[in-house]
Amino acid sequence: MSNTDSTASLATRTALAATRIHHPEPLPAPDASYPIFFHYPSPFGQSQKRLNLEHMAHYATDFEYIEQIRAKTPAIFLYFAEKTFEIAEHLADASHKDTAARMPAPQSLPNPRNSIPPRTPSRSDVDSNSVMAEETASDPSTSGLSTPQRLDFETSDSPANIPEASINLTNATIFTEDYDLIVVVRSQTDQRTFIYLVSKDILSVSSSVLRPIIRALPAPNGILGAIATVKGLKKLYIDGDPEALRVIFHILHFDADESCRDVEFNTLCQIAILADKYQWQMALQTWSEIWLLLWEKFALDPGYENWLYISEVFNSLNEVEKLVELLGKECSALDVEGFQPYRVNGTQNQYLNTELWPMDLLNKIMNQRRVRIRRLCSSLCLLSRVIGCPKKVVLESKGPLCNSDRCWDLAFGSLTRSIAKARLTATSRLITDWNKSAVELERKLKSLKLVTLEAVVPEHKCALQGFKSGFARYIADPESTLGGRMRRIFGDIVVYEHDKVHMSDGL
Repeated sequence: MSNTDSTASLATRTALAATRIHHPEPLPAPDASYPIFFHYPSPFGQSQKRLNLEHMAHYATDFEYIEQIRAKTPAIFLYFAEKTFEIAEHLADASHKDTAARMPAPQSLPNPRNSIPPRTPSRSDVDSNSVMAEETASDPSTSGLSTPQRLDFETSDSPANIPEASINLTNATIFTEDYDLIVVVRSQTDQRTFIYLVSKDILSVSSSVLRPIIRALPAPNGILGAIATVKGLKKLYIDGDPEALRVIFHILHFDADESCRDVEFNTLCQIAILADKYQWQMALQTWSEIWLLLWEKFALDPGYENWLYISEVFNSLNEVEKLVELLGKECSALDVEGFQPYRVNGTQNQYLNTELWPMDLLNKIMNQRRVRIRRLCSSLCLLSRVIGCPKKVVLESKGPLCNSDRCWDLAFGSLTRSIAKARLTATSRLITDWNKSAVELERKLKSLKLVTLEAVVPEHKCALQGFKSGFARYIADPESTLGGRMRRIFGDIVVYEHDKVHMSDGL
C-alpha cells in the first residue's frame, strides 16, 4: 500500500471514529458565531459543495461516499477528514451541555469566520495549486490570493531550531500564486514566527546575496508535510524584521499597496538593514525615494538619528551634514567605555544606540564634539587667567582695564566661586574629564557669574564689565582661531601673545 493510501485509510478511520457520537437531541440550530459553512470542491463534477454541521456529520458516516472522495481526489479527502474530525470534536464537547442552548463559538478553532467568503475555489484552482485544500482548511478567504494577510503563530524555539513539523502552511502569507519557496522569519521583539510563501526566482534575481543560498538549499525531506513535499517547497530562514520583510516581499512580487508606502520610521530602518544585508537597494530604489521624501523632514529631530544609516544605505545626502553638526553639539561622549551615550532633548536626555551609524560619520560627530569642547574649555581658562593674573596685562596708551584692585579681586573671586559651584575647573583637565554634551557645557558656562565693583559702587566703570557679555557671545558661536576667541570675549581691546595679554588701541 502506498503512503497516500495508508494516510487516507488512517484519516478515514479517524474521521469515522470521531463522528460516531450519539446525539439524543437534534443538532442545534446554526449559530452565526460558529463557522458552520465549509467549502470544498466536489468529486462529482460540481464546482463545490456547501455543507453545514448536520450534513457534514451525515456524510462522515457514509463510508461509500468517503471512499469515492478518497479514490477520486485524495487531497480533498484529506481536507474533508480533517474538517470532519474538527467538527466531531466540537460536537462531542457540545453534547455534555444543554443541547437546547445555542452552541457557542469554540475558542480552540483558529481563525473563526462569521460569514461566507465572497469567492470560493474552483476545480481549476485546486488543480493548479495542490496546497489549496490545506490553505482553505484554515481560512477559506485566502483562496482569492489577491490580498495576502499576515498570519502568525507562537513559538519558543529559535529560528535555527524550529522543528520541521511546526511549519504550518495554513499560517502563512502568500505573495504569489506561483510560490515555490517557504521563508521562515522570527520576530526578535515578541518571539513570533512568520511563514512567507514566495517565488524563489524573484528572490534570486532581486538579491545577489540570496541567489547562491537559494541554489544550495536542500530538497524537502518529507517532514514538512505531504502537500509541501509534493509541491517541492524548499525552506529558507532569514534573519530580520517580519514587517520589513513583508513590505519588501510585497514590492518584489509587484503586489505593493498603501501600507508599503506609509511605513513607520522604525520599519524603514529595518528595511534599510535588510536592503543592506541582502543587496536589495536597486530593487527598492523607487520606493526608497518615496520613503526618504516622507521622513527627511524629521531627520534632525531627536529619535531619528538612524537617518545617518538609512541615508547611506539608499545613497542620499539630504540632511546628513546638518544632522552630523547637530549631534556634535547635542551628543555626549560616544567612545567612553562604560558610559551610555545620549543626546540632549530639551531638559531631558535621550539615550542613543549608535550600532547602525556609519563609522565615518560617527568619527566625524565625535571629532566635532571634541573640537567644540576644547574651544569652550580653553576660553574659560583664558578668561580665568586674565581675571586672576592682572600683572600679565601690559598697558597700552589708553590706560589699564581697571585701576581698582578691589574690582579685580571681586571679579576673580566671584568667577572662581561660580566655577567651583558649577563643578568645573579652569584647567586643561576639563577637556578630557567632560563626558557630557557641548550644549550642557555651554549652559554651565553661561551661568557663571562675574561681579565687578560696579555692583557695590554704581559709579565705577571699567573694561572688566564687558568681559561677561563678551564671554556669553562667544559661547553662543565659538570661533575657530585664538584671535577670534579673544575678540569675542574681550572685544578689540586685547590680543594674546605667548603667555601675556596685551592691550590694543581699541580701548
